[in-house]
Amino acid sequence: MQDEPRAHLMTSVTGLLLAEVIAERAGRDADDLEVRVQTMSLIGGLTEVYQYWAENGMRDDLHGLTDRALHVLEHGLPPKKP
Repeated sequence: MQDEPRAHLMTSVTGLLLAEVIAERAGRDADDLEVRVQTMSLIGGLTEVYQYWAENGMRDDLHGLTDRALHVLEHGLPPKKP
């Protein structure tokens, strides 16, 4: 896995940039724990969207999957279906 360090670096750079945007919009410092947690939750959620999409043959609507993931991040897990 030679690309693993590069992927980690890209995630770190993306995280720093995204944290700046989130912090600015929230009126907080980018290094606040809450901003960092929100930032990495968003990155992790979007990473899982792409993974799920790829694992399922890229059949589903990527925008719809992204909306579902953002809804979970905003509201938590929906009730379990019977």
